[in-house]
Amino acid sequence: MIACYKAQNIAIRNHDILHRLKDIHCPVLVMSGGQDPLGGPILTRWMLDRLPNVKHIEFEHSSHFFLMEEHNLFMQHMNDWFIQHTPK
Repeated sequence: MIACYKAQNIAIRNHDILHRLKDIHCPVLVMSGGQDPLGGPILTRWMLDRLPNVKHIEFEHSSHFFLMEEHNLFMQHMNDWFIQHTPK
């Protein structure tokens, strides 16, 4: 488990593709936890500032695990997103 955690940290540190986000033109949904100590508001803002067609939903009182902490709200947002972006 520790080796996996270390490998993830190395990958995150070394894999910087922020400059390529401008090339994604399909709709993108970015969800984040407002109290996330791992990928907090600054990292989220870096993505939002570079994606041309983005919607952001912040779970203000949740951590990195907002999908578990606010499961029902998360599922509602996902459902709405798929309804809006699924071809008829």
